[in-house]
Amino acid sequence: MTVNVRLKDMEDVDGLREKIERKIGFATDRFAERLTEIHVVVSDINGPRGGIDKHCSIRGVLEGGRSIAVEERGADAIAVVNRAVRRLSGSIGRALVRVRRGRTPAMEPSGFEADVA
Repeated sequence: MTVNVRLKDMEDVDGLREKIERKIGFATDRFAERLTEIHVVVSDINGPRGGIDKHCSIRGVLEGGRSIAVEERGADAIAVVNRAVRRLSGSIGRALVRVRRGRTPAMEPSGFEADVA
């Protein structure tokens, strides 16, 4: 599983990028065999003006190509990341339960057409 963290209009203060990677690793460790990649974008929408302007977008890609995305906004970057990571972990768990129970078929990789007889 690869984790890509991008800080947009923000500086990597106090090792923010490493903290995010560590939080993602802890939260998704139990799903590591089923996840192929995770993309994280943390941005400061208003720049130095302040306010509720931190935005975190996380997209996890399961094997088979299915994507699960979550977004959060708030005033503090770490708090926003924590909430988004918690939501991502729950969403991945629910999606895998649905696939296991047969409610939602696992998606095939893009470009693959299943034979329908």
